[in-house]
Amino acid sequence: MRGHWLPLGLVVLVTMLPGCAQFLDVVGRPTVKAVRPKITGINLQGVDVAFEMDVDNPYVVPLKSPALHYGLDIEGSEFITAKDAVTVDLPASGTGTVTLPVSLTYSKLRETYKKLADAKQFAYRLHGSLGVAAMGRTFELPLSHSGTLPVLRPPKFSNVKLRFAGTAFTVDADVQNPNLFALGLKNLGYGLKLGDVVVGDLVASTLDSVAPGGSGHVTLKGKLSAASALMRLTGGGRLGAPNLAPVGVIETPYGAVKLK
Repeated sequence: MRGHWLPLGLVVLVTMLPGCAQFLDVVGRPTVKAVRPKITGINLQGVDVAFEMDVDNPYVVPLKSPALHYGLDIEGSEFITAKDAVTVDLPASGTGTVTLPVSLTYSKLRETYKKLADAKQFAYRLHGSLGVAAMGRTFELPLSHSGTLPVLRPPKFSNVKLRFAGTAFTVDADVQNPNLFALGLKNLGYGLKLGDVVVGDLVASTLDSVAPGGSGHVTLKGKLSAASALMRLTGGGRLGAPNLAPVGVIETPYGAVKLK
């Protein structure tokens, strides 16, 4: 029964107050309670993030499709300003969630901010307002949130050592994870070049993952499959220094990423 009487009680309260503004002051106004960033995707080109905003609606009617005016600053400088209509209803007498998806491209960030060339992460500040209409008035609800977002970089290899046994070979190398999060390497493949000659693919890595900023060791086996490499070796020529290139898929906390 209480649910049926609440709207009537509010109507009576409105008639007792001199104006709508006083009524809004009694009931309260909608507010942005929290902003939660969630990384929805990442690759070597950029990062996708969804800002989930919890909005408290104290009124007994839903709030329809608010308008979002926002800016996104990167490293203290303005990077994005936009206005979007949000197709979501905020429930009556409750809390609803408004989601703002944003895609950030690393190349564009590096163009704008040279100091991000070797950065592992970058700082951002989301700011603006959520415009909602209620009781015949429009309110601009301020929102603000600051944090950091990661830059994905592929694993790096060093101390590459090559041992031949006929046309078969073994490669030992150190691998370093330059990221602020762990990398899973169990689905990663490796290509080997000796100087300018592509030798072939390698298998049997002994490393599954590398901790954030950590390093490990890989042992790989392969067989000479490139005709140019075989001809150079059998002709008494020399091959250049070994170089490992990762191919396949790496695992991140935000999903799998295919390396080209």
